[in-house]
Amino acid sequence: NGSEVLNGDLSNLIIFRNHALSDQEVTELQNEGFTYNYATHTQADKIVGWWKLDETSTSSGVQFTDYSSVSPLTSDNNVATANAETVGATSANTSPILENRDFVVTPLTLSAWIRPTATSTTARSIIAKTDAITTGAEWQFRERDKTLEFFVNKTDTGSMVISAATSNQVITSINTWYHVAVTFTPASPSNPSGVVKFYVNGSLVSTVDP
Repeated sequence: NGSEVLNGDLSNLIIFRNHALSDQEVTELQNEGFTYNYATHTQADKIVGWWKLDETSTSSGVQFTDYSSVSPLTSDNNVATANAETVGATSANTSPILENRDFVVTPLTLSAWIRPTATSTTARSIIAKTDAITTGAEWQFRERDKTLEFFVNKTDTGSMVISAATSNQVITSINTWYHVAVTFTPASPSNPSGVVKFYVNGSLVSTVDP
């Protein structure tokens, strides 16, 4: 839905599964803003999705990167894979790891470089898993009015089990690049509540324990 995506530029969207990065590991990821090979990160084996978004051409309006030469990440058409796990799906008989909310019953880290060109009181997605535009997102990392938010829905159209946000406006300027990250540590696999931490430019800016 074009009205719900970030107003601005995105680069190096990364998803870590089964691990909430520590403060030090997020700082390593941000790398003081310098060019960084994410495949060398301390927790690179936990990466299940990495989208550089550095293409000069598009396919069906969406940019994809060929990771076949970037160990341990590979891709096949529009299916991004990492460490032998499928992130997307090309047909109904595939079982991608981001297909349902079961993905967030274990620790999760979402990371991206963003350059907002405008902000709004309407939430704008940075990284999200949506079942369908008409039913809403299953989980989402987003920007709203210069704050960061993270939520998990119980069902496609049901209530949120996690709804966390930074208490302050942490994206202080437009047309400026920021490294943003969120980590989520569930209380247990059967209990979707847990601790959410937000990071900006490698530093922890907010901890929320709903």
